[in-house]
Amino acid sequence: MKSVCFRLLVLAGLIGSALLSAGGFAAEPLRLEGFLEQVKKSNGGYQSAVEASEGAAARVSEGGLIFAPTLDAGGAYLDDKSQKTSPFAQGDRTRVTQYGVGLSKVWGFGLYSRLSYGLSYTRISGAATTALPNPNFWDAKPMLELSLPVWGGAFGSGFRAQAEALEASARAQASGNAYLARQLLAQAEAAYWRLALARDVLGLQRENLDRAQQIQAWNKRRVGLNLTDSSDLYQAEALLQLRKIELQQAIDEERAASAGFNLARGIDSETVAEKIESTRELIARNPVAPKRAGKRLDVEATQQEVLAAQASAKGARERNKPSLEVYSTLSLNGKDDQLSPAVSEGWKSQYSNNLVGVRLSVPLSFGSTSDVRAGYEREIQSAELRYQRKVLEEEVEWKNLEKRYLESVRRFALVQEVEAIQKRKFLHEQQRQKSGRSTNYLVLQFEQDYVASQINRLRAESEILNLLAAMKTFARD
Repeated sequence: MKSVCFRLLVLAGLIGSALLSAGGFAAEPLRLEGFLEQVKKSNGGYQSAVEASEGAAARVSEGGLIFAPTLDAGGAYLDDKSQKTSPFAQGDRTRVTQYGVGLSKVWGFGLYSRLSYGLSYTRISGAATTALPNPNFWDAKPMLELSLPVWGGAFGSGFRAQAEALEASARAQASGNAYLARQLLAQAEAAYWRLALARDVLGLQRENLDRAQQIQAWNKRRVGLNLTDSSDLYQAEALLQLRKIELQQAIDEERAASAGFNLARGIDSETVAEKIESTRELIARNPVAPKRAGKRLDVEATQQEVLAAQASAKGARERNKPSLEVYSTLSLNGKDDQLSPAVSEGWKSQYSNNLVGVRLSVPLSFGSTSDVRAGYEREIQSAELRYQRKVLEEEVEWKNLEKRYLESVRRFALVQEVEAIQKRKFLHEQQRQKSGRSTNYLVLQFEQDYVASQINRLRAESEILNLLAAMKTFARD
């Protein structure tokens, strides 16, 4: 019987150990890295910023499309039954089927070129055969069109400015949204440490309440035995009520911090079931301060906005200048009542049709043109001033963060020393009270000092971690 009982006890111990192990695994804390991964997957604001950044980055090459070749093709059918001036020669009905294909391109030096090939079949009804012996025929026409601006967007300056503006604008949006994503992660990290601090403070306040209850009960017994004055009991009861108020405040802050924690990861709830790291746990791992890497992304975005404004202004100046354009159309023509001969004839220069010309366009609203130019210049100046301000703000903010971080590290070392001293002082005075060599007032006062030092240490840890989160917005992945 004893052997069976022993085996049952061993089996129960093994099962208990397994359950404890499983419980320990389930209680594995949600670390900051895991929380930020949840934020990346579930925070709509972060996902929106990333999508916008990556979308804008993909549009950086949009300006190059201005110089990309373009293929066009089309077809049309015409049925003309209108009255003719000379039905004898023109007939009373004309039907035309047209097909065309072309390849066009704008070159970097401003030349617009289009090489096309047109094919049409015409049928004329009602015309006299003496006047129109071939009423049905094919037309084949290869054509080259050229155009070059020499004033107002001269030699491609307008096209290049347009391409530069599109590229800079896309880069600005990509950098701006990438910085927004970084900010959202920094805010999420701050929400993580706010909850960590709130939970640590809540734990302290529960311990303080427990001690206050013990002190109140101890004084109540002493008053009942006439070993102390009732004032000590009143003081202990007042302390107990104060600790209850402090505990409720800690509960309220933990609930608010939990709501912010959940909001960062896209959840509408005031309860966080997971265990998370404490501030002390991460501080113990000696986190390294992020290094500054070049311009911060929002400053980079502002710089690109300046380039976009400059390019837009340059393009506008070119558009508002008088336009002088040299153009030419060179075409060959083939005509026959059969398709094959018409196509073959269309590649011969015998029936060429060539045009060379010049076009001049001068805007007459001189006042408005001048105002528009002045407006663009002021926009450029505004963008440059905004960029200079951003550069200054970034420099000052980084120096301030570095200074505050070093100060917070030094302050943390001091508050740790203060906490250790306050703990020794409180425990020593508690022992003196038990031996009748101290007053209840002093013990309560020293306990209050010790609690305050603990909270100061927690806040110092949280301040360091929040500063590290802010410094990450200056780093690059």
